[in-house]
Amino acid sequence: MNNADIGWMLVATALVLLMTPALGFFYGGMVRSKNALNTMMMSFVALGPVAVAWALLGYSLAFAPGGPFVGSFAFAGLRGVGLEAQGAIPHLLFMAFQGTFAIITAALISGAIVERLRFGTYIAFVVAWMLLVYAPVAHWVWGGGFLATAGALDFAGGAVVHVNAAAAALVAALVVGPRKDYGRHAILPHNVPFTLLGAGVLWFGWFGFNAGSALAASPVAALAFTNTLLAPAATLATWTLVDLARGGRVTAIGAATAIVVGLVVITPAAGYVGPAAAMAMGALGAIPSYFALIYRAYFSFIRAPRVNSKGFNTSAAFGFTTTLLDLIKREKPTHIAVAKDGGQRGDGVHEGGHVRPRCRKVSCSRKDPGHGEAHVGMERPL
Repeated sequence: MNNADIGWMLVATALVLLMTPALGFFYGGMVRSKNALNTMMMSFVALGPVAVAWALLGYSLAFAPGGPFVGSFAFAGLRGVGLEAQGAIPHLLFMAFQGTFAIITAALISGAIVERLRFGTYIAFVVAWMLLVYAPVAHWVWGGGFLATAGALDFAGGAVVHVNAAAAALVAALVVGPRKDYGRHAILPHNVPFTLLGAGVLWFGWFGFNAGSALAASPVAALAFTNTLLAPAATLATWTLVDLARGGRVTAIGAATAIVVGLVVITPAAGYVGPAAAMAMGALGAIPSYFALIYRAYFSFIRAPRVNSKGFNTSAAFGFTTTLLDLIKREKPTHIAVAKDGGQRGDGVHEGGHVRPRCRKVSCSRKDPGHGEAHVGMERPL
């Protein structure tokens, strides 16, 4: 183990944990004032029950040796998870870092069901969802499951975090249904500065989210860090130009949304592409996301349940990113080692002509979808 790697991963874990309160501000500013506290608490509360469930069982289901679809109970209750090396860092630190991803992924879903779900029901739902859905999907991609053995690349959570939360958000919104007063009263963001603050802190935390997924203080972490800066910047610039071309003005909600869209777009590829490609992905990813928000009102299956989650509203960006990753996957990144069984594993970094093992994670990565009740070109819902 290396003290520099351990120090960086301690910081990265704290940065990712900070993203969950930031998400609460991001969502909380978009709802009506009477529901702001409840909406923010839906993010904050995930820090408790989801984290405990992850330590007791979720981590084991995701990362313990198992089959192609789910792990086992080998690490249940953190049995066998101590200070022994897990690649370049202690096993316990690896578990904690992965736990912060489980927490924010569960919290992301809340943006689709704000203002219309009892708090106790929501807590039971996110804990059950983390154990029954998130942990198995994490195993598929990062824990040696069937997607990992098929060579899937997901550096920091495009599939495990973003697509996973987006699908859950859409299903939850469809099941819960629309607000009772939707279509009869204006539903306006009550505190846009809260949303801007949330977006800014999310961007700050996302450096740990993406660069931390290198699981070491390495050149790959530096690449992911740089891409996390440049991709959202390109998305924000493109979004601003489109806003100006369409309406002659730039909105605060639109700017906050653009930042999150750019972060989501680069997450699956943060350690796999160069800075120029990251900026191109950020700029191009802005277009489908922007117009998905503009025209979502014309699609009844979105309009009826009033889907506001950032997870669903940036699904167009995910589709675009997935297409790019399919192309990236055909040329194996230089820092992906070839495992003894012939599969691709993101558990080594080429340093000085040899491969330094990192962890069991089968293709480095981690996420977050779109944006809450973000409205383009105006400071009110479409």
